[in-house]
Formats: sequence, structure tokens, C-alpha cells
Amino acid sequence: MSNGMDVMRGVVQRIGEANKRDSLQRDFDQLDLASMQSWTDGELSVWQSRYPADSPQWLWAEQQWRLRLLERQAQAAGLQANKAAIISGVIGVAGALAGAILAWLLGK
Repeated sequence: MSNGMDVMRGVVQRIGEANKRDSLQRDFDQLDLASMQSWTDGELSVWQSRYPADSPQWLWAEQQWRLRLLERQAQAAGLQANKAAIISGVIGVAGALAGAILAWLLGK
């Protein structure tokens, strides 16, 4: 009797898992992936927390996190490059002015 019940539980469990996968796939098919990019970090976190870690939704949210991180790193690198260019320009102008003043003073 126990073997029959175990088999029945296994069948019911597999059917439940298949239904869950189908439901996750339907949810994913209805998702507007382009609009997800405009979600705030909080909205993405809340949405991601609703799904198991092996679902397509979770994996897509992880990809969004990676893209956001890359964007932020690129923005930070751009700001650093801009600061370096400005500082170099200021130093260059200051050096040119100092050279001009020194040349004027020595030319007297």
C-alpha cells in the first residue's frame, strides 16, 4: 500500500511542478521586457522576489541587474575621464600662462 501511495505522490508532485513551470512560462511570455528596463531598482527587486531562482523571470532580472551595474560603472568611468580632462586642461592653461609671464619678465 505504501508503494502505491508513494507512486501517487510522485505523480501528483510532477504534475504540480509541470503546472508551475507552465504558469511561469505564461507569465514570462506576457512580460514586456522593454518596459522592465525603466523600472526602478526597488520595483525590479520586488518583482524578482516573487519568482524562484531557477525561473526565467529571475534569470532575466539578474541580467537586468548586470546591465544596470555596467551602465553605472560606465557612467562613473566617464565622469572620471571628464574630471581628468578638465584638470589637465587647467594645468595646461596655468602652465602656458606661467610660461608667458616668465618670458615677459625675463624679456625685460
